[in-house]
Amino acid sequence: MALKWEHRAILIANILIVVAISIFSSGFFPYKSLLPGLATFDETNIDTVAPKVFNRVIFMVIDALRSDFVYSKTSGFSFTQSLIRSGAALPFTAHASSPTVTMPRLKAMTTGSVPSFLDVILNIAESDTSSTLAYQDTWLAQIKAQGGQLVMYGDDTWIKLFPGVFDRSDGTTSFFVSDFTEVDHNVTRHVPRELSERDWSAFIMHFLGLDHIGHKAGPKSRHMMAKQREMDSIVALIYAAMEEQEHLQSTLFVLCGDHGMNDAGNHGGSSPGEISPALLFISPKFQTRKTPEDSPVEAFSDLQYYRTVEQMDITPTLAGLLGLPIPLNSLGIFIPEFLMMWDNGAHRIDILLRNAKQMLNAMKGTFPDLDVEAITPPHGCDKQLATGPAKVQCAWFQALQLVHGPERNRTILPDVESALLRVLRSAQEVMSSTATYGLVSKSSDAVTFLMLSVISYGGMMFASSYVEEEQQFWYWVVTAWTASLSQFTPE
Repeated sequence: MALKWEHRAILIANILIVVAISIFSSGFFPYKSLLPGLATFDETNIDTVAPKVFNRVIFMVIDALRSDFVYSKTSGFSFTQSLIRSGAALPFTAHASSPTVTMPRLKAMTTGSVPSFLDVILNIAESDTSSTLAYQDTWLAQIKAQGGQLVMYGDDTWIKLFPGVFDRSDGTTSFFVSDFTEVDHNVTRHVPRELSERDWSAFIMHFLGLDHIGHKAGPKSRHMMAKQREMDSIVALIYAAMEEQEHLQSTLFVLCGDHGMNDAGNHGGSSPGEISPALLFISPKFQTRKTPEDSPVEAFSDLQYYRTVEQMDITPTLAGLLGLPIPLNSLGIFIPEFLMMWDNGAHRIDILLRNAKQMLNAMKGTFPDLDVEAITPPHGCDKQLATGPAKVQCAWFQALQLVHGPERNRTILPDVESALLRVLRSAQEVMSSTATYGLVSKSSDAVTFLMLSVISYGGMMFASSYVEEEQQFWYWVVTAWTASLSQFTPE
């Protein structure tokens, strides 16, 4: 008999392990609603779509390019800093949310969405195919849909994420961390030839050497300055070609890190060094539109230089500047500093309005009850009591009043832009920080029950008889807690 109970106990324990792992996984790897297909322009408003500013993009990723590597006084990027001073480069610090490893960061930069910790596992599993973005909407897919060609050289994570997408490519593996030179030379040798080619719409490079130096010897390694100067020389080579070659006159050059590194040279967590990569948009066109900035400069906070933007903001910004529809699942905000590239106020509003409509459409996948077509303001808007999705709905209603309301002819353009940016920032805050918002908010009654149980338990500790029979309290509370979860949490 005792043996049978022992077997049952083992069976129950094994079942509970599976249940526990399932509960943990549902929270740690939350399900994200993804909209299928590719975004398109609204044909009814095709005449008001802002024209594209650039025809091509050069997208250069330097793995683990921490912000101070480019912007500080100890930087080896002297030519890049000269571009900032001349106004040809717009510098930012990109906030890379955890996990700070390559695959989820590339997903954020190409889809505009928030990756999960599941991507860390997929980042390690090199043979994994479930991590592909071949069937998701990205700015690469949008370029391809318009007949453009894409070429890529460097970290083969790109090839795994986008199988069959690149017309020319040469991948390098990221796991030989003792290689500081050949891993980058395999990319650099293709650059002169590709700069002379006229057939591509996007030229992507991903250099790994700086990251390898960090892993092996840290950010203060004697090899670090030489590597920074090497990368800076490539920036100089590309910028010279943009100025001299006619077919590159309308090219946007993006220089960025996928993540940073901590003081030990590693990454994956959320320390200031790991989440603060550099981000620069470079073009001679910016010189006539932007007041030059100083460089080098001091950080105004922990490794924060100039203005901080979200890494996923790259996606709608590229879409707007290249004249592409914003990918369906993007949670990024068009970086407002680039609105200066359109003289027509209607085009500037179009950029932000399309971004807001796309973001609200993505929100409806998570919050089906979100009403973006209401003709009356939601409850609490006038007193600013709304929170979460309701706050977004209020901001959207107020923005539409400025865009389409009776006072639209007397509305000042900056007011409209500010109102639309409020919508975007509210929506991004809700969608980025509350991946499990629905589950948490809907179970608030159950959480209240749990808190009352804990307070009651504290009161019991003043009676010795209750302390002796403490298990009786927990028998009833755990049973009631389990029942409350099924009662309070909606299907």
